[in-house]
Amino acid sequence: MNVRAQPSTRAAVQWQLDRGYPLRVLQKKGKWLQVADYEATLGWLFAPLTSTTPHRIVTAPKARLRAGPGTRHRILTTLQQGEILRTLETRKGWALVRIASGTQGWIARSLTWGW
Repeated sequence: MNVRAQPSTRAAVQWQLDRGYPLRVLQKKGKWLQVADYEATLGWLFAPLTSTTPHRIVTAPKARLRAGPGTRHRILTTLQQGEILRTLETRKGWALVRIASGTQGWIARSLTWGW
């Protein structure tokens, strides 16, 4: 998905984002959305190309995916910063997510950003 400098298909592409990359909408202009991620304002996306499916991105250098919502649960795998996760449920400080391989597990919400 192309993020553009201005709300136009003729505007320069500033970024290319993977499917599911979580974003915050700052404003709408016609069929365009000005968006930001956890670091900064990125630019403009064509709204029909977006989805409201909740996702998170790992913001910590490393994060553990666990079998349950808490540090006492077994570690399933270690995730790297920048990995995109499909959010399935949230509970207190934890989120149940599915990673690209299809594995589901719990991650501390403080190690991620998104919905």
